[in-house]
Amino acid sequence: MRLRVATFLIGLSLAALWVDFAGAQSSWLDYKGTLKDVSGNPVTGATPVRFAICSGGDASTAGDCGGGGTVAYEETVTVNPDPAGDFALMIGQVGGLDFRVFDTPQSLFLQVTVNGETLLPRKPLSLGADSAAGSSFQLQSVASPSVRGLLSGGRLRLNQPTGSNRAANFWIAQNTVGANGTWLLSSSATAPSLGFFNLGLNADVLNLMPNGSVGIGTNAPTERLTVTGNVSSTGTVISSTGFRVGALQVVDGGGQWVGDPTGLVGPPGPKGDMGDKGPQGLVGPKGDRGDQGPQGLVGPKGDRGDQGPQGLVGPKGDKGDQGMQGPPGPTIHSVAVCGVVNTITFCGPGPTVGVCGSWRAVGSAFAPCSLTSDTGSCSSNFVPTPTARGLCCVCAP
Repeated sequence: MRLRVATFLIGLSLAALWVDFAGAQSSWLDYKGTLKDVSGNPVTGATPVRFAICSGGDASTAGDCGGGGTVAYEETVTVNPDPAGDFALMIGQVGGLDFRVFDTPQSLFLQVTVNGETLLPRKPLSLGADSAAGSSFQLQSVASPSVRGLLSGGRLRLNQPTGSNRAANFWIAQNTVGANGTWLLSSSATAPSLGFFNLGLNADVLNLMPNGSVGIGTNAPTERLTVTGNVSSTGTVISSTGFRVGALQVVDGGGQWVGDPTGLVGPPGPKGDMGDKGPQGLVGPKGDRGDQGPQGLVGPKGDRGDQGPQGLVGPKGDKGDQGMQGPPGPTIHSVAVCGVVNTITFCGPGPTVGVCGSWRAVGSAFAPCSLTSDTGSCSSNFVPTPTARGLCCVCAP
């Protein structure tokens, strides 16, 4: 029974090219095919298939890598197609495909042999030549061809589609040849832009502009970083020039708030030093009298004060009850009496009752005055008024 591969697909996109960066420059090619016999019936049994990558030669000349080509890589595997004859595998996982196989200026072809029968034409692999302007994907070496592989200084080149007028290609490359080189994304255009577009959302996700500005959620950033949407951070946002809202500076480079202070209440600061005593304020209005406080403790008895001036004669009181007869006193020859009286009172008998009463007056004088009797003396310095005067009398029985 003769076999043929009726459907043949080689992945030539980045999704179909696998590179093991942890290994020694090993890589794989994603391959899908369908096995059918000459009658078009699917082949479902275990079938040996040889894959060879031919360097040079052509697509149609018979023979192993015919047309002057050489076998750059080969492996033989057993495939088990599904009921429709379809199978898929990764070329390079069995024999260890070295990525440097693609680092050549020669044309590359994938040759498939099923049960000893080489299937023609061979499938070209547009990997390797700088001159392949119409190709969509190329692998190149920064250094001379076949000297350094991609992992030690090469680059990936995505050519523009045939018929495109953008005149620019996209590169994934290292900035220097060597194990410590940095991988770069670049373009051959004078002012390239690099963008990430979400087809599901039909929206820009990330854009890198020719001037170095970055737009997240926008393809027209106006600042070094422009974000359409909210920004969340679990770290510290650092700026040496402060922060602004629109054109308004709100925090300066020193971290001080310079925006509108309305509504801002900061934490209380430390207590300041006591200021100088201010001038005496105006006397306020007299307050209401407060309630009387409780009586204080009795203080110590003070020194006896000086005798005050003679007070005015008060009104005559009611006549008291007659007291009991006292014992006879010593014989009195005369008594000195001094005081303040009204202007019509005298010592002896007169128009009114005199100071001496029923006694006779043996001496009298108006203040200032001083008189002496058998029993003592008295004086008066009362200053006369229109209704009163001082009077000194000596009375005898």
